[in-house]
Order: sequence, then C-alpha cells, then structure tokens
Amino acid sequence: MATDYTADANTEAAYFMNEASGNLDDASSNNNAMVATGSPGTYNTTGQFGGAFDFTQQNNTGFSSTDIAALTNIRTLSVGAWTAPDTDGAGDGTQVGSVIVSHYNGADGWNFGLATGAGPVNFSFQYQWTGGTGKWTTSTAPVAFTPALQHLAATYDAGASTNDPIFYYNGVSQALTENNTPASSPDDDTGAELTIGIKGDGSGIGSTGEYDGDIDEVFVYNGILTATQINELMDNGLDGAQAGTTKIVSALTMTSILASA
Repeated sequence: MATDYTADANTEAAYFMNEASGNLDDASSNNNAMVATGSPGTYNTTGQFGGAFDFTQQNNTGFSSTDIAALTNIRTLSVGAWTAPDTDGAGDGTQVGSVIVSHYNGADGWNFGLATGAGPVNFSFQYQWTGGTGKWTTSTAPVAFTPALQHLAATYDAGASTNDPIFYYNGVSQALTENNTPASSPDDDTGAELTIGIKGDGSGIGSTGEYDGDIDEVFVYNGILTATQINELMDNGLDGAQAGTTKIVSALTMTSILASA
C-alpha cells in the first residue's frame, strides 16, 4: 500500500489500518512500516474509512517501528486518529490510561492517548522537556467507551515552554488542564520508536499503556495543522477519498490541504 501514495514532505507517518494481516504499512514517504509485538489484537473491516485494528490490551503488545531521522525531535507536531475504546486500557501512571500513538524512548519524546477512568474519559498529551515533562489533558471527558469511532487530535508547538497543545474532539477544540508544566528546553528523543497502541520504551517493543479497542487512520505531521485542516482530515480521510479533493497523502498531499485552508 505505501508505495501507492505520495505524501507531503511534512507527513512523517500515516497508517490507514486497512491491512488484513501482518505489518502496518506507512503511507508517508518514509515508508516506515510498523511491526506487531506479540498478538495485540485483530484487523477488522469496520473502521471509519475501510478497516481498523481492534487492540485487546494484551501485556506488552502493540505496533512499533524503528527510529528514523524524520520522526526525531519534531518541535511542531500534529497527531490524530479515529478511536473507539472499549476501556481506558492499561495505565502508565502519568495521566495516560492507554496510548494511541507515541514516539518515546523510555525517557524522552511524546505520548498521545486516553486518560484513566471508568468512562467517558479525558484524552491527553505529554511532551518531554529537560526541566520536566509537559502534561496536559482535556478539561472535560468527551471520549465514550462505545463501538462508535471518535476522532481525536492534538497539535503542539514546542518553540516555547509556555505553549499549550490544542486538543480536538470530533473536530472541535477542547479546553485543557495543564497537569505538569514543561521547563528549560525540549529533550532529544533520538532512539525513540514510533508506536501505536502501546507506549514506546526504546527497546523496539514498547511497554505499558496498552490500548483497548479500535484505532483507525493514524497520522503524525511535522507542522501545526489548523482547525480547518483537522476537520478536513476527519471528514475526508487521510487520502481525501471521501471528497476527492483534500488529501494529506496523494492517493496525504498536505500541499492541497494547506492550499484549501
């Protein structure tokens, strides 16, 4: 699948989750396929666009890829996915109940996922700085435990420690709570692995934060997407196939999204 797409240079990872078995193909130009660690769950055909992957919160299982230069030290970051959690998953003890997508080496990097709770739950974002981890959650708890897929996204500019992320739930920006204030400078996350459904730890496998439920259409973008662009991805899919115009891989060209905003 990945070779059928041409992605904007700033699209660092894009996973349609449409495979029937095996690895997750990356539709970005990095072609950075993810490998299953253990047996994290099963593919199904009931995603938002095409298929999805149903994670079953098995210990130390998820998808991971090796670290590549394009994913290292992203300072203007946009991430998102369609999600349908069954529970809050396996908590990692740091406001994250379960990880949707992360780039983390056990000490440095970032994590995007669900907060802990009986449901509905908040969702969260963490970004490691040398003076401490920036930790934020949505102030309300919009994410329901339901088979219905919900679109979660976050953007973050690490250019200043006073910056906060912007959270989007089904395309609508959310109020946030800062749980821990970042300080000094962003950490170097060289050696981190990109993971889906589990928190990276630098081993290439990941540990803690195992996700429980469906995930579809995961993206990592080097740049700050606007609310309009987040909504276009949510409505049209990563390849714009639903509308035939807006894409972040072409067949995501993000160039066309930027032009239409």
